[in-house]
Amino acid sequence: MMMEKQLGAGAASSWEQQQLNLPRLQTKQKQKQKQQQQQVVDSSQSLDQPDLEPLTPIGSMFLNPEMEFYGFCVIGFQNLVDLEELKQTLRNTLLKQKYFSSIVKKNKRGAAMWVPLRHVDMDALVFEPSGISEAEMAAPGFVDNYVADLATAPPLSLTRPLWECHVLNGTSGSNATAHAVFRMHHCLGDGISVMSLVFASTRQTANPEKQPSIRATGGRKSKKQEIPHDDQKHQQQQQQQRIFTCSVSGNKLFAWWNRVLGAATPLATLIWVKDSNTVLRPAAGGGGGGGGSNVILPAGLSLQRQPKRLAHATLNLDDMRVVKNAVGGTVNDVFLAMLDASLHRYLQNHYHKELHPPDHMVSGSAKKQETQHNIMCHKLSIDDDRRENYGGVCQAKKASSKVKKLRVRTALMENTRELGGLQELPAMMEKGSKVRWGNCIGFSVFQFSLKCFSDPLDLVRAAVKEGNRIKAFREGHFTFWFGTLLSQCGLSHLSKTLFLRTMTQTSLLVSNLPGPVEQIMLGNNPIVHMFPVVARIPQSLCVYMQSYVGKVTLVVMSAKHIIPDPEKITQYCIDALEEMKLAALSLKV
Repeated sequence: MMMEKQLGAGAASSWEQQQLNLPRLQTKQKQKQKQQQQQVVDSSQSLDQPDLEPLTPIGSMFLNPEMEFYGFCVIGFQNLVDLEELKQTLRNTLLKQKYFSSIVKKNKRGAAMWVPLRHVDMDALVFEPSGISEAEMAAPGFVDNYVADLATAPPLSLTRPLWECHVLNGTSGSNATAHAVFRMHHCLGDGISVMSLVFASTRQTANPEKQPSIRATGGRKSKKQEIPHDDQKHQQQQQQQRIFTCSVSGNKLFAWWNRVLGAATPLATLIWVKDSNTVLRPAAGGGGGGGGSNVILPAGLSLQRQPKRLAHATLNLDDMRVVKNAVGGTVNDVFLAMLDASLHRYLQNHYHKELHPPDHMVSGSAKKQETQHNIMCHKLSIDDDRRENYGGVCQAKKASSKVKKLRVRTALMENTRELGGLQELPAMMEKGSKVRWGNCIGFSVFQFSLKCFSDPLDLVRAAVKEGNRIKAFREGHFTFWFGTLLSQCGLSHLSKTLFLRTMTQTSLLVSNLPGPVEQIMLGNNPIVHMFPVVARIPQSLCVYMQSYVGKVTLVVMSAKHIIPDPEKITQYCIDALEEMKLAALSLKV
């Protein structure tokens, strides 16, 4: 009895203590809620401040549910990632950029504004995913599958900063033991902006005090002409100046004419010109009309939210330079030529299978055609050993001729800043900068030739010709200017339609980003490789390329139910580059 009384008294005292502590617990919970509410600044107080920065017209367009794109930066590290050290590094670098420590809110006029946070919870932004075993993490292709799954994840909440970092320790492949997957809303900035910020947060491995070297390209230099004091020379100079003025006027007229022509292709694509229905771009409704793929897409899922597959491969940048020097092009020309050859081979194999299906799928009319084929072979005195090869060659020619008739184009993302390549971050943050931060991207429509040349370099020459046309017509600058103009005039829905219509009228998306020329490290952890991906694009195939320390990472992401084998496209690109390199080296012999 004594024990029971003691237990009862103890239980009563414990209950009383809980009752006494309950107000304290409630107070702590309220304080925690207040801290969470402090992250989201009071809109009635903050949105009336005149110093708040609005989103750019293109950035506001990416808030539309139909255009809620996300950019990924996948970084492979040499050593395991110390989570707390990475948080501190990002706190000292990434969070100092105002857009990454702000949320998006709309004011009374409906304009989206950047609202700075008083406190940012790094534990919610930088984390290791739970529920993944070490064996799963170390499995080949785990990172590719993880990024592909994350590409269809629900959108980030607007009540928090629009980015997050997934840390994957214990991964394998590409000599990386860990990976960091940065997921960022596209309203934060385009690939050039985000990559410039990432590189500003890193240091050279060989010299930790220095930032990575950045090479800007595409700038135009102007030279001032000095007029000599001698009278005769001065007259000659004036005459040359008049000729030069006429030449400049002619060049300006030619430039304006090119801009008119540059508007033709995007507008034609917007209104009526669309690509052929192929395995890369099935007909609406998932059917395979016109030679498309006969796939059944998951019900209720748009193309942006369909399951993805991802494959990446590493190439040698020097091999691409050998090819581009042989034809006088650029690395981007070689990249597009490789992709052209890869798509030609992929489509040809697809149509070859259609022309030569398995026996159990052969219809009566097809069997009748095969009998007629055997009779023709007999009349031509083709024996049984050569008969199969003869039929294969005929079918290959039929498939190749069918591929040639297809219209397959890509929406080629283009940086519209006056200086190309990565930029110094302080220069991008300056007001009125010509290399400003944000979404300064347009798109050009690049048509693949899909031809089988006897000389692989002819494919590169065709890409150079098409690339020169795009540069002369400045299609990317027109689409960026036109989309920005529509958004500024309050017609953002038309700007959205321009972008989405171009995506749905073409077959794939292509993007190419430059990288540093020396190895870099984030914190104290050397970076082995990196590559970008853009998710929720309304296309079934997206191809990306990122250079880094003499290497190139080629990334292919596809809709799983339309193109289930993106690794074939990457392998075909590798094979095409090898053929082009051998052809380029043979020219020097």
